[in-house]
Amino acid sequence: MSSKSERNSKEHWLAIDEAAKMLREALEAKGLNLVLAESCTGGLASAAMTRIPGVSKHFCGSAVVYQEETKGAWLGIGDTVSKYSAVSEETAAAMSAAILEKTPHADLAGAITGYLGPESPENQDGLVFLATQLRSHRAKVIKLEFKTVTSQDPAELRVHRQQEAATRLLSELRTAIAAVIGA
Repeated sequence: MSSKSERNSKEHWLAIDEAAKMLREALEAKGLNLVLAESCTGGLASAAMTRIPGVSKHFCGSAVVYQEETKGAWLGIGDTVSKYSAVSEETAAAMSAAILEKTPHADLAGAITGYLGPESPENQDGLVFLATQLRSHRAKVIKLEFKTVTSQDPAELRVHRQQEAATRLLSELRTAIAAVIGA
């Protein structure tokens, strides 16, 4: 790994940790509990949350539902995945609703699904959908599109995309709290 690459990696880790800390502060200030369902980030957002001491007061846990079959079995959204695909606005919304339903003590859910390479379907590499949902509200779904950098090592690019996507999910969850409950 080059020194520039190492610097970028460190910056990505600092960004995700900062987003997690800010989300924890918002959860604590509002007395809310969070649950996550992650696919393409493989639990990275959850890992960032659990690096914060005392976060168990507000972080319920997560489900890493990487395979289509797991999304169906664990979250009960197999029909949605079959109809719209594993990477779609509808699937992200269904993931957040399902994990919130399965976690009665959670007030807020986040979900993320996408294709982050290097073996993504053609023309869908970098496509991500994330959803945030407060209990008794509809899910808000955001579409992200990460650019392909052909000069970058595919494995390294994937890790950076995962870090960026997880950071964005955590940031959007904080925004959802402020938008619905107030700053």
